[in-house]
Amino acid sequence: DFYRLEDDRPQNPNTSVSSASRTRDAGLRLSERARLRLPSGLSLSATASVTRLWQHSFARAERTRGAMPFTDRLTAGRSEGWFVLGPYTSELTVDGDPWQVYGRLEAEVQAGWLGQRHPVRVGTEFRREWNGGDGYQFDMEFPPQVSFNGVQGYDRPRSYATIPALATSAIYVDDRVGGVLVGDIGYQLQLGLRLDVLHEDGSWLPSPRDVVLQPRFSGEISPIRWLRFRGGWGRTTKVPSLADLYPGPQYNDVVNVNWFANAPDERLAVLTTFIFDPTNADLGFLTAEKTEVGFEVGTGGSVVSLVAFRDRIEGGVGIRQDLTSLLRDQYQLTDSITGNGIAPEIIEPASGADTVPILIQRPANHLTVKSEGIELTATLPEIPKLRTRLQVQGSLVRTEWRSDAVHVGTGRRFSDFQLSRVQQRAPYWQGVHEVGEKHLMTYRLIHHQPALGLVVTATIQHNLKDFLEDVDSRDTLAFAGYITRDGQLVPVPEADRRLPAYQDLRIPRGGLIEPLATPADWMMGLQVSKSVPLDGELRFWAFNVLDRVGRYSEAGTTSRVYRRMQFGVELNLRPGAILRGWQ
Repeated sequence: DFYRLEDDRPQNPNTSVSSASRTRDAGLRLSERARLRLPSGLSLSATASVTRLWQHSFARAERTRGAMPFTDRLTAGRSEGWFVLGPYTSELTVDGDPWQVYGRLEAEVQAGWLGQRHPVRVGTEFRREWNGGDGYQFDMEFPPQVSFNGVQGYDRPRSYATIPALATSAIYVDDRVGGVLVGDIGYQLQLGLRLDVLHEDGSWLPSPRDVVLQPRFSGEISPIRWLRFRGGWGRTTKVPSLADLYPGPQYNDVVNVNWFANAPDERLAVLTTFIFDPTNADLGFLTAEKTEVGFEVGTGGSVVSLVAFRDRIEGGVGIRQDLTSLLRDQYQLTDSITGNGIAPEIIEPASGADTVPILIQRPANHLTVKSEGIELTATLPEIPKLRTRLQVQGSLVRTEWRSDAVHVGTGRRFSDFQLSRVQQRAPYWQGVHEVGEKHLMTYRLIHHQPALGLVVTATIQHNLKDFLEDVDSRDTLAFAGYITRDGQLVPVPEADRRLPAYQDLRIPRGGLIEPLATPADWMMGLQVSKSVPLDGELRFWAFNVLDRVGRYSEAGTTSRVYRRMQFGVELNLRPGAILRGWQ
């Protein structure tokens, strides 16, 4: 299999902003599937694939920054920098050369259980991926990142070739059985067990980094031919991304001297670069448990199903804010007279030092997400004279999102504390809790013209309700303690938080001021599909075909603005049919 994608977004000639981007992606996959049936009834199958991708992206944007001391140092230590200021053009190139290798071996045998013959599958999987591309490249003096607060350094380029490979393996067993219990009461039952392993250092040989056992079962019983009851429970897992397993080094550039004279040759910038490794050796799989129960009624060309579900994700990957501190040396200058055309020099040794609290942004399994709700699906009988059928899908979902990591508040609060030489402490909060609710209906009208090989589908997405609340975001007594200037966490018991000694800590964490609801609205999509010779298909699609804007925010609500109308054409042909046509 081969694909290629070209996406060009040139500069808009009607604006003075010099922003543009382009993407060139391509991929090649070689795969093999083999199956062997033995006289004993044992069936063996093997699947193997190698995928090679070429990814190249470029983005240009106009940036503006104030006068800031700057260093492009890539190693830890002190150096003399220079000042950057004013508008500049940022050009970012991202080059990736990913490889993916996959293999699976599986055996299937007919077993006897509950008086039924049924297949039992046993298999193993191996997967490995790595990237040897040049990665995230740009001129360090003109980075995509604009902000620099005198502590948190500018981003540096990073090659993907320095990132270790990702290797996983798994073994699994699966059994399915079905038949008739009593009379016409039919049943189906599936049981499975899977063991996933995340390996260290991109190799299958070392000891595992993380292991997750995943049982699952599902069943269906049909007391009447047109009625089916279903239920199931299972655990699944997902491996963290390479970016989470091996994040890039964190650079902190602490400003020791910031002498910005009017004349460029009289200026002096001295910075000390600290480099931290934000990788987390304890980072592993996230797991999800899912429970479903429901029923389906199908008769006369119509099907209606109703499903209630509960999902719970444990160990979701997010960025944890680990606190520590840096030592910032302070220096006296030899000459601070302006107008003489000479830059001052620092006087060694340092005249003093202070500590600067910092955050290390480290990926960690600290998120929990719980969702529960119901889903309705209805396919109504076709109207013969109109050759049109209506499908309706609806869902009501309530979601809770929790983080058990330390939170330092929103906005510039922690940044102001970092740079302050007076403020000795700042509050912190233990975790964040958000609650949301979403009601969504989708209506789909499908019109057929068999003689013309034509299918027209109109889809209406109706957003009935979107609600989000950040619990305790405005509670001034919700703080867990305070941070000292050397990056230490000092907890404060809940019973003591009203004392006058902690008055400076009684501030809201920040977040949503009030619970926010998004106004209900809808938009429509259209797809027209036409069969063409050689088993082909010509498809036209349009997103937001009526070009509806949506609704802007009002008091107590947030906006729901839809993207402008987009449309495209796709042509799909089967190579085998083309060859048969030529013959």
